[in-house]
Amino acid sequence: MSQRFKLSFLSLTLVMGLSVTDTPASAQWFIPGDPEDWKASVGLGAGIRPDYPGAKNLVATPVPFIDVTYKKRFFLNSGRGLGTFLYGDKDGRLKYMLGVAVGPSFESRSRKDVPGLPKVGMTAAARAFGEVFFDSWSFETVVSKDMIGEGHEGMSVDLGLNYTHRVKETGLVRIGPQLRYVSGDYMDSFYTVTPQQSALSGLSPFNAGSGIDRVGGRAYLSYPIAKHWNIVGLVSYHLLIADAANSPVSRTRHQIGLYSGLSYRF
Repeated sequence: MSQRFKLSFLSLTLVMGLSVTDTPASAQWFIPGDPEDWKASVGLGAGIRPDYPGAKNLVATPVPFIDVTYKKRFFLNSGRGLGTFLYGDKDGRLKYMLGVAVGPSFESRSRKDVPGLPKVGMTAAARAFGEVFFDSWSFETVVSKDMIGEGHEGMSVDLGLNYTHRVKETGLVRIGPQLRYVSGDYMDSFYTVTPQQSALSGLSPFNAGSGIDRVGGRAYLSYPIAKHWNIVGLVSYHLLIADAANSPVSRTRHQIGLYSGLSYRF
């Protein structure tokens, strides 16, 4: 795999998905080694998302933007967490990538959000991801599993079809549809209402099973405005379906996410 392919290929996989995580300094400032081995972008913005899965009300939070790679293999990224690329290759117009990571999962619900239902805490998730590229199109799969049992204790499989267009030398636009399959443990945590919980919450009893819980899509933009500066933004929309939509816990089927920020490339 050529060096040029590695750089553009890994850059595409690192800029997708924006979640809160620790804010780093430029890695080359405090880790010894050749500065050319490091690529880093950091920034800050604001995000809007549902308060919990199925919530109607939205919450706004500051969101750091982080994208640090070492030797185009190891990474710390605000979307995927801390991980490594295990495999990347090309065969004509087809390109392949596989990797693993550990990162935070912020899907949660407090006891105050839906009185009478148990808390679902934030947790750490193990992730395996892969993507197949064909010219400007790619098919992406991300499998996530709750590692420590402090959250939903379940597993999810996200599938996405992406179209990517380069903007100038350092920017890009990426857009495409998505769907997600979740396990029974995940659905029980967020959408099931047991008879005991029904008596406490006033909600009708409901038994949510595993399956596809949402369909939708997202659009991502990274646009260069100066030599080292990019505007970054993300818009996502997902429609809850099946048991996730029918659960009495869900206040709306429409799940919207927005992010806007500014990043600096070292």
